[in-house]
Amino acid sequence: MSKKEKSIWDLNPDLKAYYETSDGHKFFSEDAAKTYAHQNKDVTYDGEVKRPNKNKVTPILEEILRAKAIAKLTTVEEVNKALEGEVEQSVIEAGKAQISIIENAGGKKDFELRAEAVAKLDTVEAIDLAIKDETSKTVIKAGNERIAFLQSEARQGK
Repeated sequence: MSKKEKSIWDLNPDLKAYYETSDGHKFFSEDAAKTYAHQNKDVTYDGEVKRPNKNKVTPILEEILRAKAIAKLTTVEEVNKALEGEVEQSVIEAGKAQISIIENAGGKKDFELRAEAVAKLDTVEAIDLAIKDETSKTVIKAGNERIAFLQSEARQGK
């Protein structure tokens, strides 16, 4: 589909599902799709396609959101409380990184602390989420550099 073409979902905002055949035809009724497939010997009925749920929170997204929330905490006590019962290693690592930042903050400015936290994240998804609404060029640069590093490691099979 070209960028100018609108998807069936865009053209039909109230549509919950459509029915598709193997040649890509889309139908609003299951019977119509089955009839079409039956009448065309090289075509099969592929089934129902439901509208994707854009708001569905996947387990990995939940993990990223917890790590991002921890990165915003400002005291060791808050971080430790947030980590109680946590089992996901990436969230635990985000907590350790945040504790380290808090303990070593010294006279650093907030954007410097955020840049350090972003530079310690272990997934591109977590970094993208962390810099999504970021305004500091320093933090965005740190995030982009970390993404480049992670992608380089992935290409090298590390």
